[in-house]
Amino acid sequence: MTSTLPFPFQLRPPQAGDRAGAYAVCLKTGNFGQDGEPFYRDDPEALGRVFVGPAATARRGRPHARRQLQQAMAPLCGWGGGGG
Repeated sequence: MTSTLPFPFQLRPPQAGDRAGAYAVCLKTGNFGQDGEPFYRDDPEALGRVFVGPAATARRGRPHARRQLQQAMAPLCGWGGGGG
């Protein structure tokens, strides 16, 4: 199921190729909502492994609980996992 958001955004279930985009969003917001890249130059996937990886694993079998935010014709720009 895909939710309707103002153009050009789309909220959708996760897809197979979303890992890199979700890790990138995590890194770019990893400093209290600001760019965390300067703090993780040695290991840019560190935040993704801590926050995205466990969320993806916990949501297996419950894809309705996780959503990806994508801008039309652009890479993934957000992700989230709900309770339940």
